[in-house]
Amino acid sequence: MASHRPGQEVRRADSFGGSERLARDWAARLERKIKTDGVQARKTSKVTFGDLVSQYRTAREEVKAFGRSMHGDLDMLEAAFGTRSLDSLTAEAWVGFARKRRLDGAGPATVMHNMAVARTVLNAAKAMFGIDTTGEAIAEAISALRLTGHVADSKERSRRPTPAELARLNAEFRRVAAHPSTQIRMYEVMAIAVSLPRRLGELCAMRWEDYGSGIVKLVDTKHPREPRTETIPVPPAARAVIESLPRLDERILPYNKESVSASWDRACTRLGIDDLHFHDLRHEGICRLFESGLQIQDVAMVSGHLSWTTLKRYTHL
Repeated sequence: MASHRPGQEVRRADSFGGSERLARDWAARLERKIKTDGVQARKTSKVTFGDLVSQYRTAREEVKAFGRSMHGDLDMLEAAFGTRSLDSLTAEAWVGFARKRRLDGAGPATVMHNMAVARTVLNAAKAMFGIDTTGEAIAEAISALRLTGHVADSKERSRRPTPAELARLNAEFRRVAAHPSTQIRMYEVMAIAVSLPRRLGELCAMRWEDYGSGIVKLVDTKHPREPRTETIPVPPAARAVIESLPRLDERILPYNKESVSASWDRACTRLGIDDLHFHDLRHEGICRLFESGLQIQDVAMVSGHLSWTTLKRYTHL
């Protein structure tokens, strides 16, 4: 029999309320909890990233449908990790994903965006679906990937097209428009994008029924927290172009924004114009509004910016 000091059992029992039976009950409960948690952990390990993405899509679309861009991001992530169990998505796995994306040609800001979307989904798992996982592994991976340059925050562009570039593009778009197979009158789209400096998706969504008396209503415009509806003034130059357009559709510009962007890129390639994005026309248009003498609040009413902090870079002061 093992030796012990007198009163040892008493003190041990006293620590559990003075009853050996209570102590044994406590030990039994602890054992059952460990067994239960272990089983639960094994169940969670069988949940795949694809399962989680599917649940996340369903929950989000109960409130509002995703845009095409978000669906594309989730599709790409599912293709990479859809069959992987959540507990296999270590920091090393996300580093491997980022390195492959860069080798495939994605820029550091794009890869950062991809990983941010994945982290959002993972961080929603526990609260929304009772799945015990987080995006901590992605955060750890991002910390390392910043040091190697595989990921980076997006940079603000300040590229403005020169008058010569705009003249060349206008001439090229008019030349192409004369061809019977041309469906997008890009010289008109470009003119509106400069004189009414909004995002391409917003311009392509404008409807005739929402336009009139020098104003237009824009539905579901970009916002840091949730889409909003804006009624904005239409500058005279934009009104002149809009009112010259034929009414071919319920939309003022009845084109797909991806098709417009592709037409722009092809024209720039043909003309040898480097590093000029369609979105740079928005920058050009906002700068022109300031140069015309408008005040900050007047420009913001047209451009849709919510703060001076995000708008001031367009002034080049």
